[in-house]
Amino acid sequence: MTTSILIAGGVVLLLILIVLVIYVPDWDTTSESTKAAQSALETVSLDRDADLVAEPPSVHKTPEVNTHRDGDPIVVPIVEVPLETDEEPDRATGYRIAAGVLEAVHPEYTDTHVRNYDIHLVQGEDTWVRQPDKCRIAVTPGLVERLSREPDFDAQDLRREVEAADDGDDEIPPVAWGEPLDYWYSDGSSAATVTTTGVH
Repeated sequence: MTTSILIAGGVVLLLILIVLVIYVPDWDTTSESTKAAQSALETVSLDRDADLVAEPPSVHKTPEVNTHRDGDPIVVPIVEVPLETDEEPDRATGYRIAAGVLEAVHPEYTDTHVRNYDIHLVQGEDTWVRQPDKCRIAVTPGLVERLSREPDFDAQDLRREVEAADDGDDEIPPVAWGEPLDYWYSDGSSAATVTTTGVH
């Protein structure tokens, strides 16, 4: 009996260690880029949609998803936007909010290798009995650059470009409207894998 317990305990410990080794590190938690991005989000202006946001958006995490040829990490900044409503927002509203958030954080990551930005529109509160629903918009840096540099390129244009380029695979950005992903990274394959969280 004691031997069985020890074996079971050893297996559990091994599984925990494996998860800790392969889980994507939150590379950017204390970096200057993330600190600056967080500061920018605290004062971001969302214009007519400001009343729809329960509290300022925040950088939820910035997982490392690969390594660049220069040896620096490639990351995905994930920004969560808590909404006042429990209902899924319409896409026009979602993209207006996402555009404002992206314009605020992108300048702070100019010296960082960013694969894409994930914007999570969070509906409802996180409680013991239920997790909030989330909608994910994934946008590549090139499209965010257009938001910043082209005066006539707005949230509506961003939505059009993202929807046109979305191939239906939630793991490949851009993603027009999908579920949040858990990012995992394997040093051996030098590639990221992702799984849906099951939260809509």
